[in-house]
Amino acid sequence: MINIDFLTLKAFFQENIDYIINARVQKIHQPTRKDFILSLRNNSESRKLYININPNIYHISFMN
Repeated sequence: MINIDFLTLKAFFQENIDYIINARVQKIHQPTRKDFILSLRNNSESRKLYININPNIYHISFMN
């Protein structure tokens, strides 16, 4: 996984802006204290957004 700074986070959202802008959060899972999985739905397409807020290995990505 790639560590995220502001520029990387901005690039991630700009790359996925068409999907994220009108997506609705269907479910929020929290497998651990520092992991979050958001189930997003937009135009009959579902994706899971994985967010890790651990200070040592923080990252964000879409899961398959």
